[in-house]
Amino acid sequence: MAQAQGGPGPGGPAQGPAPGGARPSQAAPAPPPASPSAPAPPPGASRSWRRRWIRLRRRATRLWLAGGIGAALIGALATLLATPVGTWLDEPDTAPKAALWDRGKDECAMSWMFPGSSGGLQAPGKQPLTAWATSHGGVPAARDEFGFQVQGTSETQVVLLQARVVVDARDAPVGGIWAGVGCGGPKDYRYLDIDLDQPSPRPVAVGVNEDGKAIDFPYQVSRGESEVFAVAAHGELNDVRWHLEIDWASDGRTGTLVVNQGGRPFRLTGTSARTARCLWAPDRTTLTAQSVGCESR
Repeated sequence: MAQAQGGPGPGGPAQGPAPGGARPSQAAPAPPPASPSAPAPPPGASRSWRRRWIRLRRRATRLWLAGGIGAALIGALATLLATPVGTWLDEPDTAPKAALWDRGKDECAMSWMFPGSSGGLQAPGKQPLTAWATSHGGVPAARDEFGFQVQGTSETQVVLLQARVVVDARDAPVGGIWAGVGCGGPKDYRYLDIDLDQPSPRPVAVGVNEDGKAIDFPYQVSRGESEVFAVAAHGELNDVRWHLEIDWASDGRTGTLVVNQGGRPFRLTGTSARTARCLWAPDRTTLTAQSVGCESR
């Protein structure tokens, strides 16, 4: 009697096809990747074990998220504590500001030195004197007058303690033509007089205003208040570059306000090296008798 093929092997009897010709059941789909803190279920695990594994994975995910948020909060707090207070809490600025007047307002008191020959110097005519002088390379000479206004930037009172002159450079006077327009003498008003021929110039209060008030430091200014100063600087011996400094104090703070020409020092030269003098009448076209060696056109 013949034996059936596929007889029993070493592991036991051979299994035939499933009843009714059915195929073996397919394996269940693999679970999604697990969190590092939750181990994957072993192959062939029971359904109850898989439910436990899912609960464990969800709990690990919640703990992982909570830990990340906590770390972020701790990092932000550490950054805030390490940040200097001044970067997020601005200190109120109480430093006063200064603004110059138009330097051409009192042109009668102004004159200039022009390097070169007087034959190339044109009469000013109807031009503003300051613009005319600048276009011909003139340097303020002998006497210069200007004004500046100091005003506070906050409601806190600012005390202007004192003013001083700082000489930035002192050179030999500029040579050439001394020129200007004769249209009156010095006015009588309150101003700070500065003699630049002195080794250590200092501002000296001169005159009084209509109320009889002389310049007398200290002054007080705030956002709604200001103080106006007029300055008259003069010198004959040197070519001087200089500026003013005003010390101030406010609510425990102190500082120094610098008054200059937009970052550049004032400049005034003496006239001792002049080679000619051109002085025009108020019509700005006719030379006066005080002119010497002037061949202007």
